[in-house]
Amino acid sequence: HAHALLPTVTQSNGNITFTFSMLNAAYRSGASLSLEYSSDLGISDPWAPALVPDVSSIVNGVTFNITPGSRNSQVAATIPASKALSGRLFSRLKAVE
Repeated sequence: HAHALLPTVTQSNGNITFTFSMLNAAYRSGASLSLEYSSDLGISDPWAPALVPDVSSIVNGVTFNITPGSRNSQVAATIPASKALSGRLFSRLKAVE
């Protein structure tokens, strides 16, 4: 059942959409989430961070669509294909407290 809590990743026209659930700010105790992307796993193209916002917006080129809930919000974060160098794009979700 923990499998349902994992983020999902889909690709469409070269864009990557990362979908996940996030605790609302009132329940996070100061923790933050960042979606990072790179075209080569950070080797010569450093991971570019995009701090996950609490409301729908664009952060560092990533479009965040936030669907608020009472305790958790659903997040769909789309990294545009234009961020891919040599046709490759990697992403990761990073939590920091």
